[in-house]
Amino acid sequence: MREAVSSLNANLDQIKIVRRTRGGTYGIPISEVEMYISELKSKDVSKKHKQKQIKWIQEFLRILPTTGGDSEPLYVENPEPTYVVSARIIEDYLEHLDSLKGRYGQNLGYKAKMDRISTVRRFLRELGVDDREIIGRLKMLEDELRRKWKTHIAMNPKTVTKEDVDSLFNALEAAYEDEEIGEEQYCKALAFLLLLATTGRRKEEIARAHIEWFDFEANIMKLPHSVTKVGRQLKETEGFEVIPLHPETAACLKMYARKFGHLIKANDGYLFAVPTRKAENPTFWDAMIKKHPRLRVQLRYSPGTLTPKLLRKFFIQHWYEKNGNELILKKIVGHSPTVVHDLHYARGIRPEKVIEEYQKVLGKTSFLTKKQRAMVARYLPRKRGKKRRKRRK
Repeated sequence: MREAVSSLNANLDQIKIVRRTRGGTYGIPISEVEMYISELKSKDVSKKHKQKQIKWIQEFLRILPTTGGDSEPLYVENPEPTYVVSARIIEDYLEHLDSLKGRYGQNLGYKAKMDRISTVRRFLRELGVDDREIIGRLKMLEDELRRKWKTHIAMNPKTVTKEDVDSLFNALEAAYEDEEIGEEQYCKALAFLLLLATTGRRKEEIARAHIEWFDFEANIMKLPHSVTKVGRQLKETEGFEVIPLHPETAACLKMYARKFGHLIKANDGYLFAVPTRKAENPTFWDAMIKKHPRLRVQLRYSPGTLTPKLLRKFFIQHWYEKNGNELILKKIVGHSPTVVHDLHYARGIRPEKVIEEYQKVLGKTSFLTKKQRAMVARYLPRKRGKKRRKRRK
């Protein structure tokens, strides 16, 4: 028995996994778990995402028995503390998920369960557990939850209107006029929210914004591939995407850079997050929402409040309402085209064409209030008036 286990253990080059010859039970050394979590912490993803993954893995580990305690024997001499995994224990974990409650005492939703199961499945696969009964059970339940979640989303879509966005800017103006927030916070929030609402880019991408990305003469943002979702997955280090800038967005960015350039310089050019946390959520806005409840604007036609993440949804919905070109929309917001023909065609769209379509869809749309427009008036492009013909005497 020991020889069989030793032989199996020798074939596992990277991870020291011990499998009992009957019952399909696996042993995972605690040192390997610690190494996995350490590598997870070093990944270039948001701190919030990493914290969630580690939390879910630790939830799973608390269910597992360990060698040396009240656990079934592995029939192998292994002095290192080891977590025990089997199909029966996986069922115990799934029952535990059903008993978990959310922040407000509700049962976990489809998405919350699916994310946890997906994280645990990847964790086990990475550490060498490739048992069909274990991994197959998790994958089957994950797929089932994904189908239910997509059906739920289809039946309960989030609708974000221009009126919702206007309410957010009105609430921000009221907080500033009542001296609840200072001028620096106000200018930063205006620039941040406008970038989200007028580009449709992901929140984590805008949170990384650097002053060198912006070309105010050409009125564009050069978004490096290294900070985009797809670029980070592919580990791209060169190249950028050209994103048109709305006039009001450019004006707010100019105002913020002019008035508080010293703060941006002290922050190594980053606008919304310190350099060491540039991959994270914009904590300055999170803090403002917690401190000032009036900034939690209720959506008009959907449950919940208008969060920065939903401004991407607003941009896409608004684009479709204005009958904008779908390929250009996908190029601007960072969606991958669905077919090969569209993929090659979208890559070949000239920036001039993107800017032209952007102006057609959003050029006449205003987001700022009258007072906010007056605040940035000097940074807005001047309207060219029609020359009056002189009357002949």
